[in-house]
Amino acid sequence: MVIRLMSCGVLIAGAVLFGTGCRNTAEAQNPPTNQEKARFCGGIAAIPCPEGYVCVDDPSDDCDPNNGGADCGGLCQKAPDKGACDQPERSYVSRDPNRCAAIRFVCDPNKVPFFDDCGCGCEPAK
Repeated sequence: MVIRLMSCGVLIAGAVLFGTGCRNTAEAQNPPTNQEKARFCGGIAAIPCPEGYVCVDDPSDDCDPNNGGADCGGLCQKAPDKGACDQPERSYVSRDPNRCAAIRFVCDPNKVPFFDDCGCGCEPAK
């Protein structure tokens, strides 16, 4: 008789727990935004992006590559049209945004550093 009661108790407890385990959670009801889905890149380890993507600064952190943050992490974004990168006033240190996360460089006094989808380097101060 005791074994029969224990078996019934286990079945009832299992049915109750099984029913609560399949409810929608907050994560399932609120899918991640594009920024949450974006792949991490850059940082001190200079993690590269997949082919066709470039590493850009993560706007949600406090690290600013234009303000001394040489090891800032970034997010992978689709690579831009290369025609948009032809700006003669810019001098590029690298046209590979994935490598820019690992390059430390200094600009002339009348120029400021830039980091974007086209690469990194120095441009005239605005």
